[in-house]
This record gives sequence, structure tokens and C-alpha cells, in this order.
Amino acid sequence: MNAVPLLSRLGIAVSALALIGADVPERERPAGMGVLCLGALLYISDIEARSCHAGMDPAWQERLSRYTERFDAYLIRNLPEGELGLRRFKEKQGLTPAVRPEICKADEENSFYDNFRKMDPAELDTAVDKALMRDGKPTFGDCL
Repeated sequence: MNAVPLLSRLGIAVSALALIGADVPERERPAGMGVLCLGALLYISDIEARSCHAGMDPAWQERLSRYTERFDAYLIRNLPEGELGLRRFKEKQGLTPAVRPEICKADEENSFYDNFRKMDPAELDTAVDKALMRDGKPTFGDCL
């Protein structure tokens, strides 16, 4: 799956975030479910931050950087190939600045960076914590 269409699916992605953070009993949701989806969206936001908004809103960008570091660590621990698996995942999904030269052309409506930044920080923290709380096979889940 190519990650470029992700930018055009913002409504679906925001809905997916709501599902990831929903109060589903943890024992019913497999560990790792949705990690790739939320991680990909946050990786895109981080690319936007560094490529299009460098130096703006440093507190938000620091939080975003911490999120992506947590996803990196989770994926390294839980992908069979570790760091190589993480690198391959990011390359396959187009989650590197080199393959996203168009990223700064996104308008605010299609900007994951802007939309995540507008979220209640506690809600986003909770969604990230829930996604990463138990090690398991990382999947996209049903968010796409």
C-alpha cells in the first residue's frame, strides 16, 4: 500500500484515531492492532513538521518527535527484522521526507500535522498510550 493516498483520507484517519482511543476492553483488542496506522499518520505529521513548519510551535513538535520515537521503539521490538523492518516499513509506506516532496502543498484540511496539533493533547496521549501499551504483532487494524 502506498502511503501517498493517506493524505487524501484524513476523515477516515481521524475516525480511525477515535476508534483506536475508544473504550474497547483491551483483552478484546489484539496487541499491536492499529499501531501501523496511527504510527504512519504520526510519521507523516513529523515529516510535515520538519519539512514545512521547522522551528514553529516547538512544544508541539517536541511532543510529535517523542511520539514517533515511541513508535520507532515499538516497531523495532515487535517487527521480526527489528531496525531493518522499521526502515523497510517506512520506505514501503513512503514515510520518509525524500519520498514526500509534495507534503508542504497539503492545505490545512489535508494536513495531519495541523489536525493532530488541534486535538486535545490528553486525547492524543491516550490514543498513543493505548496503541503502544502491549507488545504484539503491529498491524494497520481496520483504520484504512
